[in-house]
Amino acid sequence: MTRCAETNREIKHLIEIKEQINSSGMIIRITLNDGRKIDGVVRSGRNGNLNGEGNYYGEITIETEDRQMWSIDYLDIKSVANIWKLKAAEYERLGLITIVDYPSS
Repeated sequence: MTRCAETNREIKHLIEIKEQINSSGMIIRITLNDGRKIDGVVRSGRNGNLNGEGNYYGEITIETEDRQMWSIDYLDIKSVANIWKLKAAEYERLGLITIVDYPSS
């Protein structure tokens, strides 16, 4: 379950993580605070301020290569890396993404 930030440091962390995850369809590697790493394609994200009372929160849902869905609280994330160039072809082969090559105008 998503937790609300309790300190200014945690609020800053939420903002920093949100800025690193800028769109659905990104392929990212998340490093958790405990050192585990999870690779996946971004499916959705939620962030905001509950009840407008300074209760800031954030979470992301990613789908892994084995089609598991993970919802991860931003407060549990140490860092995020964009691994699109590393994994896009493999994720397309697995049917997790479709790469569309629009003609240039």
